[in-house]
Amino acid sequence: MGFSGFDPVVRQWFASEVGDPTDAQLRAFADHGKLAAVLSPYGGDCDAVLDAHAKAGVDVEALARKLQSDGAKAFIASWQDLLKSIGAKSKALA
Repeated sequence: MGFSGFDPVVRQWFASEVGDPTDAQLRAFADHGKLAAVLSPYGGDCDAVLDAHAKAGVDVEALARKLQSDGAKAFIASWQDLLKSIGAKSKALA
């Protein structure tokens, strides 16, 4: 099925929130899904949200560093898996 029939906002939401959607997820969303809101391209109220978290005791800077680090590690692992898969398929075709 793929993403071709979906609004770009829906495609972006799926990509960022749930990873690679299955055909069943896409069909279910097409049948009855609704986006409650779209994030502002300029951050909206992000400063107020981050301030509220900091006031609640969250070390926002440490959290940001951890999220960046975890995200980079996940990307590297996925990239390495992709390269292994391409290598294996290339050998199979050779």
